Amino acid sequence: MKKKTVSGLLSTLLLLGMLTVAFDVQQVKASPAVSPCIAVVPASTVSPTLTPGMNYTISIYTDYDGDDIWGYEFMLAYNPDVLEGVDVVNGDLITGTAAQFLTVGFNNTAGVLRLTGGFFFWIIGDPPMTSGPGILANVTFSVVGFGK
Repeated sequence: MKKKTVSGLLSTLLLLGMLTVAFDVQQVKASPAVSPCIAVVPASTVSPTLTPGMNYTISIYTDYDGDDIWGYEFMLAYNPDVLEGVDVVNGDLITGTAAQFLTVGFNNTAGVLRLTGGFFFWIIGDPPMTSGPGILANVTFSVVGFGK
């Protein structure tokens, strides 16, 4: 399993279907998660205390426990009638001086957090590696409406 990356796992996930995030998270056209997996945490939130104007944060998490992780990427879809993307930040998996975090950002009209990823930047030799499990990114939304 050398040189397998979280990026490869995410590419597979994106081919199976996009994650839909609101207050009820679903994986579209995909089988139940099998380890190692990429997941939205919390997977579901039902809370009458979350009202328009409040912020809501989720984490993109992997339970992959290998020591050969050097990057990841993902896209995330959400209901723009319920949530508006505010911020996305790198998680605790890809960190340090060689770590790079990039995002194309939110399209709140379409309800999509476009391509987002983290990786270790290196020039010569093998890339730096890290071990999982861990949080790939934290995504903050503003609640703009009620629904799923």
